[in-house]
Amino acid sequence: MARNPEPREPRRDRDIPFDPMDLRAELRRETQLLRDEFKEEWRRAVAEGLAGMRDERAADMRGRGRRSGREPLSRDRVVDTAMDLMDKHGLDGVTMRRIAMKLETGPASIYVHVRSMAELHGHMLDRILASLDLNDSEGDWRARVARLLDRYVALLDAHPELAISAMAARPSGHHYLALVERLLALMAEGGVPDGQRSWGVDLLLLWATAGAVENAERAEVGGLPSDWDALRTAMANGETYPNITTIGIDLVGGTPAQRDRWAIDALLNGIAGTPRA
Repeated sequence: MARNPEPREPRRDRDIPFDPMDLRAELRRETQLLRDEFKEEWRRAVAEGLAGMRDERAADMRGRGRRSGREPLSRDRVVDTAMDLMDKHGLDGVTMRRIAMKLETGPASIYVHVRSMAELHGHMLDRILASLDLNDSEGDWRARVARLLDRYVALLDAHPELAISAMAARPSGHHYLALVERLLALMAEGGVPDGQRSWGVDLLLLWATAGAVENAERAEVGGLPSDWDALRTAMANGETYPNITTIGIDLVGGTPAQRDRWAIDALLNGIAGTPRA
């Protein structure tokens, strides 16, 4: 009867001792190889995904352009969009990024047509001046200057935020130049020398713009009661403010139309009567 064979011990090389440090080093090498493979695979997948997204976006933009038949980007389209944004969101809502989004382009493309927000505001002001009536022929030249400036201020009053910006962002487009040309012609009709009217037109427009800005600020705060309080306090203190006390309420007297006409006459008299040094 055959005996059951005795279990045999696993074969191992007794001449090479087992070293746990070698095993850990081998595991580290394997882990690093796997990590590198995963990284490379991840980079490849991301690159392929981004390339696909770019291709899809380019195709979508080409298709959208063909479908919409978009006009080429121009300064007029930029200004049109800015005016629309101002009507809906106020002047603070007019940004290069928002204009670019509306026109389905990037902000850098907008700067090709307008170099800064100040320049954009200038073009917007010029657009407003398109409705300014320059053909008034009633009365003498001084009365026509006064009415023209009144109409200019009224246009700015209708866009108070832009009126404030007008102090720094003076327009320079066709409609603004037409306004300057008309004021120069009216002063020439009144016999104002060339040198004085060339500087005087700037003074007239600066005064008118400042008036529109004052109107805008008053509308924003609902009047300026603090001015009245300060004036009443000064009038009650004749020793400290003798001239204010003497003139009194006439400091703020007269209607706005009376005060404006007097101011324009004073400016025109000064321009006509003050030779340039």
